[in-house]
Amino acid sequence: MREAGYDVYREEVVLAVEGLRSPEDERRVEEVLGKALGVVECSASHAARSVRVVVNPLSSSVEEVKRLLESLGYRVEGVGGRSRMWRGEPWPSS
Repeated sequence: MREAGYDVYREEVVLAVEGLRSPEDERRVEEVLGKALGVVECSASHAARSVRVVVNPLSSSVEEVKRLLESLGYRVEGVGGRSRMWRGEPWPSS
């Protein structure tokens, strides 16, 4: 995207997710979130019972990711490790 003249906005979070119990759950979550608008990357871990997701906050949100996970039958128990980046730097303060 940068080569086309656009900056990349990113927000990364780690979600504590109840219900991740197997590698099949990991694949299911990664497949659904990977197709969602605004999700740049994601990875799920049933061992850690967590999902790390990077979204473009201009086209999606952490709340939308939480809704998607809940629609799959998982429960988001917490949000941690939040960071925002813009142009490879921390998100500008408002």
